[in-house]
Amino acid sequence: MALIWIVYLQLALSQHRRSSRPFLVIHHARDNDPDAPCLFVNMSREPVHVQCVLLRIQDKEGLHDKLISDYDQVKSDGTDLRFRLRQGPIEPGGYLILGSFRELLLGNENADNTLANIQHVEICVAVVHGPSSHPIGARRFFEVKREGNESSLHAFSIHTEQLVSRRKRATVRRWIESGLQPRHRGSDQKRNDEQTVDRNKTMQEKKGA
Repeated sequence: MALIWIVYLQLALSQHRRSSRPFLVIHHARDNDPDAPCLFVNMSREPVHVQCVLLRIQDKEGLHDKLISDYDQVKSDGTDLRFRLRQGPIEPGGYLILGSFRELLLGNENADNTLANIQHVEICVAVVHGPSSHPIGARRFFEVKREGNESSLHAFSIHTEQLVSRRKRATVRRWIESGLQPRHRGSDQKRNDEQTVDRNKTMQEKKGA
């Protein structure tokens, strides 16, 4: 009887871990059209908070990173800030429109010949998952193909890569640090009192300068 209970508890624990595991999707909403919206979908059982969206673009000049959160375009016109900043909380089963692929890749430029210079893009999203104290992430690769005067995007895989393991947290942390550029970098978390002490020390140094 004890053995049966042990097996039952192990199965229950395994099922709980699977059900509470975060699952994030980067979705190309309509075929291979560059003007189709790019959706970030939270299929987890807990809310997630989007911290940053990073594009790693490979073009003819090389590989470069681009953060798409645009604070300069925020206006107090009643529009949901999440759709302007591409940041904010997403409830289970909810989604955030990151913009069209053309907008993400080109920004304010709309010339199709500029899109032809891009070879592929890696879309990276860093989030805070409710039950976890560490940021996690998701990424998906797309290739830009050119046929005549038309460009199209093709995903490398039907799956979105989940960066939730301890080994991959460092990658997600670097995404966030590339945007925030914090004074303290690293995998360890500072307690609030330590941050306060560090802040006060910095302010004293500035006053003494």
